[in-house]
Amino acid sequence: MDREQAERTSLLLASMNATLNRHLLQLQPQLPHDEFRALCEDIGRVTGELLSVTAPLYRQFPQLKPEELGGPYRMEFVEVPEAMFARKAIAPSAEFG
Repeated sequence: MDREQAERTSLLLASMNATLNRHLLQLQPQLPHDEFRALCEDIGRVTGELLSVTAPLYRQFPQLKPEELGGPYRMEFVEVPEAMFARKAIAPSAEFG
């Protein structure tokens, strides 16, 4: 993987992590405490896997390691329009069945 590919991968995985964290913050007031804690643990395992993907990238390209992880790379997070998220599919009409 070259530097540009590694940078795009790092940014994608950081965006995924930020999206998961934002989702948890939105759900927290809506869920019972025990259910929220269980969900946090599950999502924590997912984010741990994301870090296992980025760790080799940051060893190969230390200049891409984000400030939040002790590196020099500054990321800027922006809100993504709701249209960018997956949604429930609309069932195909009978004419296409």
